[in-house]
Amino acid sequence: MIANGISVVQVNPYAVKQTKELEDNSQDINDRKDPKLIANLVKENMYEY
Repeated sequence: MIANGISVVQVNPYAVKQTKELEDNSQDINDRKDPKLIANLVKENMYEY
């Protein structure tokens, strides 16, 4: 991906968990919701290179 000019970043799983709990006050694992939360964290620049 990097060779093709696509940036690669790492989102902390703990940040995803905390965001999920804040949004819906739930600790349930929901694989359908996680991609949206991760995309929002990247959009808000809450990631590491």
